[in-house]
Amino acid sequence: MTDRRSFIVSMLAPGERPGTYLVRGRGVELTLGDGRTVIDGGSLSSCILGHCHPEVVRAVQAAAESVYVGHGDGYQPRHDAADDLLDIAFAGEDWADGVAFFISSSEAADIGLLLAQTLTGRSPLVARERGYHGNVGLARAASAHPLWDTKLAAIADGSVFNAPGGRGPARFLPVPECGLGTSPPEHDCATSCLRDAPVLLDGAAAAIMDYTQGAVCPSPGYQDTLARLTREAGAYWIADETVTAFGRLGHGFAFQRGATRPDMVTLGKGITGGAAPGGALVLSRSVVDEIGDRRWTTSSTFRGHPLTVAAVSATMRVLRDEQLVARAAAMGPELGRDVHSIAARHPSVVRVVGEGMMWQLYLDVPSRFAEGTWAGGGRAPSPAELVHREGLDHGAFIGVFSGQCVWLIPPLVIERDQLDVVLEALDAALVVADRALEEVSV
Repeated sequence: MTDRRSFIVSMLAPGERPGTYLVRGRGVELTLGDGRTVIDGGSLSSCILGHCHPEVVRAVQAAAESVYVGHGDGYQPRHDAADDLLDIAFAGEDWADGVAFFISSSEAADIGLLLAQTLTGRSPLVARERGYHGNVGLARAASAHPLWDTKLAAIADGSVFNAPGGRGPARFLPVPECGLGTSPPEHDCATSCLRDAPVLLDGAAAAIMDYTQGAVCPSPGYQDTLARLTREAGAYWIADETVTAFGRLGHGFAFQRGATRPDMVTLGKGITGGAAPGGALVLSRSVVDEIGDRRWTTSSTFRGHPLTVAAVSATMRVLRDEQLVARAAAMGPELGRDVHSIAARHPSVVRVVGEGMMWQLYLDVPSRFAEGTWAGGGRAPSPAELVHREGLDHGAFIGVFSGQCVWLIPPLVIERDQLDVVLEALDAALVVADRALEEVSV
């Protein structure tokens, strides 16, 4: 038999092997392929309940023994999951009125943007630079993070081959100054971050906003100003809560930091506690009323799969019963202080951005690894990857967000002593980035 590459791994060349293998996860502990056990400080933002939470596992096992039904067939657990999502996660948000389930948040964003185009009769979409909303359809068109786009990045020299087609109907706002953690107290988003927004929103169908991509965490004022300008332009405002929903920033949703509420919300990742693929689009009552008595024609084989909706309902119940949003709100400020304290000891860290239980550390790196340009190519490991590897040696999984950025995004169920292990590992791992900076400076 001839050699074959078999499984093609995302972000790698055919035949290239991942650097880190995982074989088991329980709670906040991960077992690596080499037998080591580490604390999960940032493997996946979807694992808000840790790994293999027993209540979610039981729910998924029971669903696996029930029945497979297509998206167009009636299945009561889908209705129950929608109710659980609205009644628990969106408790007190009475404007939230309808839920459509999808395979992923990428699909939810694509269909949400398409719905906005359908309702307004307009085509243009507005997003921000270095944002990311998915890798399909209109979600891809509205994404502008160089690392997460569909492309080929050469190992030999780092050159990039992009897919044709450009950005389609999308228009892009600049990276908001307020989202970089460096804006002055007198900062005004209307005259700074969003000064070009009225022109870009003119004739647009929707503006979609995320809260974390590209190591950018826009302020509540940015959200409220963008929402106002969007509605003045007759467009829909969509909040992308793929990463930030269900307590990640110390709130049920990131939009709750501000005063305004979106027309649509895209969800994924944590909606199933990481137990199954899944996404959702939550519609406001005004959007549901706008659809009215018309049938919304859109379909996909595995939307609302029995395993997915079982995981959704179980995850919502765990969030409620273990009071994880309140827990994140209590732990987040202390985690932020610790991260800032560690960053201050390391010259390789140039910026800390985050809130609640999600913190990103921006590293001083050679230009070829910079956030705005690096596309994943080249032979040398990025400084962020070096920090990740060193973190494993010190007992913690520190996430790699890009060639320049690492993140701490631990499960919301993590205990303080476990979080201390992660922070100690981060402190030790950043020494590697400090050394790399010294070598470049010599």
